[in-house]
Amino acid sequence: MGAIQNLQRSIARKFIIYVLLFSAAITVVLTVLEIVSDYNQGIDVINESMLTVEASHLNSIINSLWVSDQELLKIQLDGLYKLHDMQHVQIKSDGSIIAVVGTVKYENVIVKTFPLTFSYGDEQIISLGEMQVTFSLTGLYKRLLDKTLMILFTHAIKTFLVSAFIFYMFFWLVGKHLATMARYAASLKLDNLQGPLVLPREQKGSESSDELDIVVNAMNKMRENLISDIAEKAKAEEVLLDSKERLNLAMKGADLGFWDWDIKTGHVVFSDRWLEMIGYKAGELEPSLLTWQKLIHPDDRDKIFASLNHHLEDAHQDYNVNFRLKTKSGNWKWIQARGMVVERDESNKPVRMAGTHFDINNQKLAEESQSNLKKRLVQAQKMEAIGTLAGGIAHDFNNLLGLIIGYTEMSEKTAPSGGKFQKNINKVLTAADRAKELVKQILAFSRQSEVERIPMQIEPSIKEGLKMLRSSIPSTISIIKDIKPLQAVIMADPTQVHQILINLCTNAYHAMETEGGTLSVSIKQISIESVEQAENLKVYPGEFIELIVADTGCGITKENVEKIFDPYFTTKSVNKGTGMGLSIIFGIMSSYGGAITVESEQGKGSIFHLYFPIVEEKTVQPEIREIKNLHSGNERILLIDDEEMLAELGMEMLEDLGYKVTIQLDSVKALKVFNENPDNFDLVITDQTMPELTGSELAKKILQIRPDIPVILCTGYSNLIDEETAKELGIQAFLQKPLTQEVLADTVKGLLKS
Repeated sequence: MGAIQNLQRSIARKFIIYVLLFSAAITVVLTVLEIVSDYNQGIDVINESMLTVEASHLNSIINSLWVSDQELLKIQLDGLYKLHDMQHVQIKSDGSIIAVVGTVKYENVIVKTFPLTFSYGDEQIISLGEMQVTFSLTGLYKRLLDKTLMILFTHAIKTFLVSAFIFYMFFWLVGKHLATMARYAASLKLDNLQGPLVLPREQKGSESSDELDIVVNAMNKMRENLISDIAEKAKAEEVLLDSKERLNLAMKGADLGFWDWDIKTGHVVFSDRWLEMIGYKAGELEPSLLTWQKLIHPDDRDKIFASLNHHLEDAHQDYNVNFRLKTKSGNWKWIQARGMVVERDESNKPVRMAGTHFDINNQKLAEESQSNLKKRLVQAQKMEAIGTLAGGIAHDFNNLLGLIIGYTEMSEKTAPSGGKFQKNINKVLTAADRAKELVKQILAFSRQSEVERIPMQIEPSIKEGLKMLRSSIPSTISIIKDIKPLQAVIMADPTQVHQILINLCTNAYHAMETEGGTLSVSIKQISIESVEQAENLKVYPGEFIELIVADTGCGITKENVEKIFDPYFTTKSVNKGTGMGLSIIFGIMSSYGGAITVESEQGKGSIFHLYFPIVEEKTVQPEIREIKNLHSGNERILLIDDEEMLAELGMEMLEDLGYKVTIQLDSVKALKVFNENPDNFDLVITDQTMPELTGSELAKKILQIRPDIPVILCTGYSNLIDEETAKELGIQAFLQKPLTQEVLADTVKGLLKS
């Protein structure tokens, strides 16, 4: 209401001022014109008075002056003085004032001088002097001023009355209705459009509508349009809200993050889900293209920008790309981005692009895991095939070793004592023993032999391993060894220790293969007393032998160091690594209660530290080979082996001890022979790996025929049976090939006695 009143006062004030100013201007102009006219009329009156003096009074004054009638002259001058606006009259003769009436003032006057001449006769003119009359303008000015004031006063009253009347009529006809319109307009709200505007005045027909009716109709039409527009807008907003809600639900259900890029300004709107995918909240990232670019993995940038530029240049090229974004925690997350240009300018240049982000990190991890599983499966199948092949080779090699050891031992008996021949035989047997260890390594690789841990000193295995490595590593790589004699004992499998050293040194060789370098191997005894250090190594505090293998090769990246002990992880080319070596070493060291760590920096080589727990036990001393008197007998033995040479060797070894031996090369025939005369045999010796019937199956059938007969099962390797399983079948002895005559004699004699 205050605004409306101010509006009314403002319009009324301006209206009155304009009326007054206009009236005043007109009044002043008209007054000036009238006063100027009255002034001219006043001057004309004075001029007429002068003419009257000259025409009517001048001759009589000259006559009175001629006859020197002073009294009459004074009367005449007094008569002149009474003329309108006459101020002063005087007559001068010969420079002297003869007669005077009034007081002369020299401001605002009009002075007129008349010569006084008397005509005598027809020609003679006598000058009697001059008469000076002075008319005052002061009276004229006063009359004009009074008239001006009267005019202004009357006009002011008239103007005020007219203005008041006009204002009243304006307010009555227009002003109050304008106020009503203003109040109506001020009270209008979009959420509450009241009834139509109706002015409090007599309603007229449409033909006599005035300007106010036009305004009222326009305002009511505006109201109707607003109601219609608001209804349409509300409906559109409802539809938009519904669409937006459905879109949000769809985006939420699809787990999509939304982005909207203003290409000209570089401003990008990121949705809450977009930010949430990489660990941020609203307001934590600057909404710009530069922000997005900084988050992209360096390896993915070229791919992304190429795809983006192709789409911007050609809308038919899809923008659909997978890449990694850096999360708030510093990790990398795989994202699938899709988008398209949604707005172009007049020259068809893109100005706006929008799209979505989809979190495919789990999918990528699953794909990577599946790929790794496939690689592991292929590698496992390859390793299984290699293991099977290695087992087969070990089996055949065991058979050959059995022949070599068996016949060499038998030759040893007949060799002259202390002679060169016997020494050579001892060397052959020593080499055969090493070959047996080699077979054990092959079987360990193929997972077909049990690990046998014994108390041992580590130095001999390290020295022997380095000796073998020197012959296989090129001379461009120097080997520095610091193998101090230690009295400490560890509980380990010598074959595994040898395997660990060979694996680490081979890795070092591959790291230095191109440019050469130095391989350093050292051992020392250390004490780990700190609980923190022990926890870091995941060992118990105590005494350890530390094996250090260092190289000056290419080194390992920080990222790969963390994964170096994972199964199937390798940085080598396809033909140079399986990814199993270090993981196997890690497993072996963990099973020993020890640990393995690595220090490496790319381009500066690697250092591996291995910690073997020291035990309080004595080492197993190697047996000194000597010729012994072996147990003998005369019992009957059935010997079955599908290898003819091994069967013949076994028969010779047993017959050399006095036993009566029947050999069979076929397990099925052997069962038939035994079944026909089971009491003809006191003991059965059978190989495990044979066609048709395996040794364990044959033993089972033989024991079904004659449960009391002792059976010895011999095997080079088998994944079908072990010593425990054999005993469950009733087999009384389980021997590993290759067999020595001493082991065979002791086992046979022991079973026959029992």
